Amino acid sequence: VFIQSDDSSVLSVFKKFPKFRRVLVIDPVISGASKPSIGEIKGFADAVMVSRGSLVRVNGFFPT
Repeated sequence: VFIQSDDSSVLSVFKKFPKFRRVLVIDPVISGASKPSIGEIKGFADAVMVSRGSLVRVNGFFPT
């Protein structure tokens, strides 16, 4: 089961269910993350979901 939320406190509640995978949703486009931020996220989430614009820049219909 995947539990998906943009709220870290919601994901923390599901920590007691080891078979559940907790996914942090990051809505705004981001360009990077600091090591302390990544360490904090690892405390309450197993994965992160970001928008496509955070990974690939699109110009028209072409990735650049």
